[in-house]
Amino acid sequence: MLDADARQAAWVSMTEPPHPWAAERAPDVPGSWDLPLPYRQVPARVGTAPAAGLPAPELTVLEERRDGGETTLRVRVRSQRGAYQLNLHADVAVIGGSFEVPGLAPVTLPAYEPEGGAWPFEVQFFAPPEEGVEFTLRFESATRPRLAVADITLGLDGVPGHRPRPAGVDMTPSGGGLPTDSVTVVRVL
Repeated sequence: MLDADARQAAWVSMTEPPHPWAAERAPDVPGSWDLPLPYRQVPARVGTAPAAGLPAPELTVLEERRDGGETTLRVRVRSQRGAYQLNLHADVAVIGGSFEVPGLAPVTLPAYEPEGGAWPFEVQFFAPPEEGVEFTLRFESATRPRLAVADITLGLDGVPGHRPRPAGVDMTPSGGGLPTDSVTVVRVL
């Protein structure tokens, strides 16, 4: 996982105890974790990783409106790495919104029960177009919430310090979530 703003990276394992192959890279139990992870996961183990020179996903505010105690943001998120998945997170609950991609009608986001924690809102978009995805989000907040975008790619070839998985280590974690051998780059606005 790469924090694009701090240019710091970590090997992350969601499994406790991790397989010995993963434990070599992620030996430490994190005291805290501030960045949003896809699927609202919390790392079980972490370790310092070299910060690969990967481009961050783009998060562009296209419009910002306030009406009393509500804020509406229209943003575009886009992967510069051809990611198969984009995630958009907010540090406050979303009370309504939609998304659209070029050439298609807008789609209303379904109602959801906000999760707790530092990032109570997450939406996942699979197979995003190269142009990105536009989201319109309404928040019950008079100020702009913090937003984060993450893009996820498969494969660690070319990542400094990577050693291939040993035979017998499955690529899909047993508890769901991110597959082994994936790279997540996060940017917070």
